[in-house]
Amino acid sequence: MRRPSLVACVAFATSAGLVTAGCGSTKPAGATAQTTNAVPTQAAKSALDKAIASTEASTALVEVQVVLRKPGASNVLAYRATGTVTPDRGMLKIDRTSIGGGIQNEVFTRADGRLVLYTSPVSLSLPKGKTWLKVDMTKYGRQRYGGDTTFLAGADQDPLQALRLLRSPVAKVTDVGQDWLPNHTLNHRYNGTVDVLAAARATGVTGAGLTKLRTDVGSPTQHIDVWVGKQGKVARVVVQSPQKTSQGTLQLKETTDFTGYGTHAAVKTPPAAKTADYFALTPK
Repeated sequence: MRRPSLVACVAFATSAGLVTAGCGSTKPAGATAQTTNAVPTQAAKSALDKAIASTEASTALVEVQVVLRKPGASNVLAYRATGTVTPDRGMLKIDRTSIGGGIQNEVFTRADGRLVLYTSPVSLSLPKGKTWLKVDMTKYGRQRYGGDTTFLAGADQDPLQALRLLRSPVAKVTDVGQDWLPNHTLNHRYNGTVDVLAAARATGVTGAGLTKLRTDVGSPTQHIDVWVGKQGKVARVVVQSPQKTSQGTLQLKETTDFTGYGTHAAVKTPPAAKTADYFALTPK
């Protein structure tokens, strides 16, 4: 989910472009897929939790597509990112050239319950010799909202955050059944819904912090579809949610594909000498 409060305040540009997205229910000729008219259950949530845990413990290649659309409009605004995720970090190359933008590199780490993002280039003016901006997303959420709001990070900031959001005690998960993906693989599909403000309350955001979060993002409900492959790991995640922006409310769709499980990846954080800290550059 592209969150304007997180995006604008850490100087990440929201991007636009024309692209089409396919997700789910594309069946090979002559194939059938089994589906169920189920309702959210704890059993479905537990089964998906197991697949999420297996995915978090793995190394994989990822491809992310972010699409924004005005309700009722035929054109879409979109961009892509590709990279690698590991159990405690990852890196992404975000390509906005199709919409007149450039290439942005990101490295993120997850350790001790903190999500830290490194990005280059950025629109902020950095001190001489610095080419990377470091943002402690956990610290940002606690300072602005009084609680951990890293679940607001978009798939192009950490592709695993949507899955972690489904672990929230307020998330509702439905076992949809077997479903085909466009690559002609049969997967098991789950559908989740999460009230973002309720999820924030569950992490300790209350009072003025919750009011500020509502002002920043509105009161969205995220709809998250997850396809789990035969390995018991996630193959695709699609997040759909209203997105509050300065141009009004847009419809967001993020599609993240996970492939190449077990791929070796050495993800290093940028050199400290080349990195500026966001909180040292901006007033509290």
